[in-house]
Amino acid sequence: MNQSSVLLKINQLCKSYENRKILENIAFEVKSGESIVLMGPSGSGKTTLFRLIIGLEMPDDGEIYLENRLVSSAKESIPPFQRNLGVVFQNPALWPHMNVLSNILFAMQKKDTKHIHEFVDLVIDEMEIRPLLKAYPSRLSGGEARRVSIARALASRPRLMLMDEPLTNLDTALKDRMLEMIKRVTREFETTLIYITHDETESRYISDKCYRLQNGTLTRIEVGNRHCLSSDKLP
Repeated sequence: MNQSSVLLKINQLCKSYENRKILENIAFEVKSGESIVLMGPSGSGKTTLFRLIIGLEMPDDGEIYLENRLVSSAKESIPPFQRNLGVVFQNPALWPHMNVLSNILFAMQKKDTKHIHEFVDLVIDEMEIRPLLKAYPSRLSGGEARRVSIARALASRPRLMLMDEPLTNLDTALKDRMLEMIKRVTREFETTLIYITHDETESRYISDKCYRLQNGTLTRIEVGNRHCLSSDKLP
């Protein structure tokens, strides 16, 4: 698949809860190699859209295609584990009874193991978590747990990575470091990225392509002073 091919296509997606419209006729495409940001205030439907794409919810109407394959509609849905997606939730969601290395390798159980450990080693070094491999989640700081969750998502070499507010409640300095790390690693591994946030500073740094979700509809927006971190001077 070349860099300009469409990896994800969302077609007129609709979702309601208890007669309240959350998403209405959402439509956009993500091309292979792109990094895009979905912005919006709390309650705007960002997490609902995230859950629809990864397969934890079914739409009321519309379709989701991954690599030209229909994976979600009102009538059928391919389970999440068959979508080859890397997923990072707001909460790191690490298995508490497994150490860091086991958490990372857990997602690899059904993968072809040829060359897999070599790639996992690369991810571990890029996310700077090698000293943590024997530690359990209860012993990790918030930033360490986030790095492990990102490493776990990357380790399976997904074509598409989705991150839902991955830097919530981190201090400014740690958030800046994590933003740099996410941008560097996804580019190095040529991972297509959908990054969901309510923070405009994050959107400025992660991508030049940004959408705003509000009142159930999606619009393309421009964000000024791109690639500027929160510790830099903003306009």
